Amino acid sequence: MKILSFLILFILSFSSNLQSQNWTEPVNVSNMNDFILNCDFTIDNTGIIHCVWSLKYSANYGVIYYAKSEDDGLTWTEPVSVSQNINYYCTNPQIVHDSQNNLYVGYDLNDYSPQTWGSYACLVKKDSAGWGLPLTLSEGIDTRLAVDKNDRIYIFWYQGSPHSGEFCYQYLEGMEWSSIFCPFDNQGKTYLNEVVVDSINNLHGVGVHDSLSFLNDHTCYYYFDYQSNQWANIVDLSIGTTNRDNDIALDTDQNPHIIWEEYKTLYSWFDGASWALTDTISFKNTYRVVIEVDKSNNIHLASTEDNGGGINLMYYYQFDGINWESMIVDHGNNVIFTPEFEIFNNQLYVVYDKSNSVPYGDIFISKLELLSTTFEYNNSLGGEIQMQNVPNPFSGTTKIRYNLENEATIQLNIYNYTGQLIKSIDEGTQPKGTHFIEFDANGLKDGVYLYSIFVNGKKTDSEKMTIMK
Repeated sequence: MKILSFLILFILSFSSNLQSQNWTEPVNVSNMNDFILNCDFTIDNTGIIHCVWSLKYSANYGVIYYAKSEDDGLTWTEPVSVSQNINYYCTNPQIVHDSQNNLYVGYDLNDYSPQTWGSYACLVKKDSAGWGLPLTLSEGIDTRLAVDKNDRIYIFWYQGSPHSGEFCYQYLEGMEWSSIFCPFDNQGKTYLNEVVVDSINNLHGVGVHDSLSFLNDHTCYYYFDYQSNQWANIVDLSIGTTNRDNDIALDTDQNPHIIWEEYKTLYSWFDGASWALTDTISFKNTYRVVIEVDKSNNIHLASTEDNGGGINLMYYYQFDGINWESMIVDHGNNVIFTPEFEIFNNQLYVVYDKSNSVPYGDIFISKLELLSTTFEYNNSLGGEIQMQNVPNPFSGTTKIRYNLENEATIQLNIYNYTGQLIKSIDEGTQPKGTHFIEFDANGLKDGVYLYSIFVNGKKTDSEKMTIMK
């Protein structure tokens, strides 16, 4: 485990009033103003954004629609039906892409047949020739997909009878389908909500587990080892017994980070040896949660929360590695459903369903630029320094955080915007790791200043900080 990796500089600068960055104005993706239930999206290797959603026309009829954007979410194609159905109730879509940018959409098909369970896991593929015909795989609900680095396509679903209420799956490799696997057969309720794949094709999943009564669902972690072809023992994370939603993401060390909801927003992560103590992000009544980790191991969270007059889509960020800051991305007078995150080209995207009046709603997309400040320096030791001050803007003091990959002598210089040296702080020799230098703005006027860290006597690039009293 790389201990320092999770301590890397938290690059996205937030002041207490969150003035440094904003989410873009939401763009309407679907433009249907109808009974839309849930949505998902993916960004392929060329940057094209692909979005799917379910539209409920009646109690027994629903369609999965698809649209794409080739201009970073500004404009969208006319929606097309990928479920291609004229009667059945199709819902709960999820979309993924492989290395060749082929698209796969999984969803639930319900025919309400009295002879069967009445629900089926379905898959439809889009390649260069267009959308293929939907494939009905097995009885089940809550269809989920994952694609590994070898373009193996996994499809998961939750199945009741003849099983005891558990998730099952199979995979498509090349042109061949595997057998159906039920890895935790007769071990109580096992439900898989989200799956991510790491760099060596291991699977990391989050869902719920109840080994006893089917009344005490606990958020849990599932792990599949690709080399041994074995599932590890289930790890129950939550103490609470009511879990309505959860999500998972991996950091650069391939360690899982999990967010879940128990009428409040909770978070934990695995450091390579053990799970961290559960952190409460928000005590508000929460409905849906989502998590993403960027390449600098910054944690990005979102949740839909009841504010007493509708639903807020909230974004949470840990600006100093300890405290959580929040901001409202959007508000729905009725509801906001199924937020989903993706990171592409240093931008964090969120897609969600928003309704201002029952039952009408649409799919929207917004994005946030992720600031990065990484400076290279050349010296006899070699390495990289990463620095940023928080908070920024600030009125009294700010902490300048930097990371050393090797031992070095450190000096901090502060300049005004004309380049005049204001103050110099000699830190002496510092070991490798993450360090802080506290800077006091007492006696300085409001405005923009520059700072540089000298490493072994050599100057890094300069970074801005703003004093605002």
